[in-house]
Amino acid sequence: MPLLSLEVIRSTWNAMAAWTPAQADRRAKRFVERQPIVNAAVLALTEDAGEDAASMALYCASAVAACYEKARHRSLPRVRETVMDEALDGMQRWGRDLENMDEQLLARRALYGRDHDQPYVVAELMRYLMDAAREREFEAKHLGTIFSVLLVVIRAFDRVSGVPRRVPSMEQVLKEVTGGPLPSLHRQGPCPCGSGRRYRDCCLKRRAPAAVRGRRLQAP
Repeated sequence: MPLLSLEVIRSTWNAMAAWTPAQADRRAKRFVERQPIVNAAVLALTEDAGEDAASMALYCASAVAACYEKARHRSLPRVRETVMDEALDGMQRWGRDLENMDEQLLARRALYGRDHDQPYVVAELMRYLMDAAREREFEAKHLGTIFSVLLVVIRAFDRVSGVPRRVPSMEQVLKEVTGGPLPSLHRQGPCPCGSGRRYRDCCLKRRAPAAVRGRRLQAP
């Protein structure tokens, strides 16, 4: 499995944003048929966040799958229930491990996740969700939940697609994508998702998890 580049991710997502409603509906049905376990997991994990959050999470999961398939030049293998359970268990263990970290490392890890096999996907996904929250496509307080659920989906896709040979660190990728260093985050400070709540009570709290309008991805 090759490393997904920004070019592949953005071109795939932008093509999806240009779909007609009929095309989007066909793609959604295709995703559900090919990845029923992923679809069921996303719906279950976003149930308490409402319909807008669930729709956004499913749209993003479908977009991420399309990125993997474009890079692979073939369809993703179907994610089995055991793989999905392992991905969820891994994210939950990671969340518990955060409790032993100092505050600054905890803040960075909680928001940006662990080092991933496909870090550009994670970085672009977080930027996309923050933009969508600012434009009120879903309630900003649910950003952390959606992001955590999608991290589980990405982890499951990584399991069935294989690992790239050379993977840059999450911090390197975020600096490249954002054009600057990672922000200094504090539990008592404002959450960077723009919800207006304290970071402690928003995305930090939601670091592990308990057909929508398309958007074009633009370079920062």
